[in-house]
Amino acid sequence: VPEWFSSGGAALGRMLESVDQAVASVRLEMYIVQSGSPGDDMLLALIHAAQRGVRVRVLHDSLGSAGLPAGFWEGLV
Repeated sequence: VPEWFSSGGAALGRMLESVDQAVASVRLEMYIVQSGSPGDDMLLALIHAAQRGVRVRVLHDSLGSAGLPAGFWEGLV
């Protein structure tokens, strides 16, 4: 069932809930990812999911996420 959100913060909250509830896999596709909040919040949720045995896959645009530090995703590798 599609969900509609009135703000990016509401959408992010639901995304984080979904990652926290995942039991098999998480696939995240984003155009823009930045370090700091909310990017770090999502990264930590994905790392915790992976530590629970959830298969985590991330696809992000290198142009839209050009400011990411080189080691941003290291916790998932």
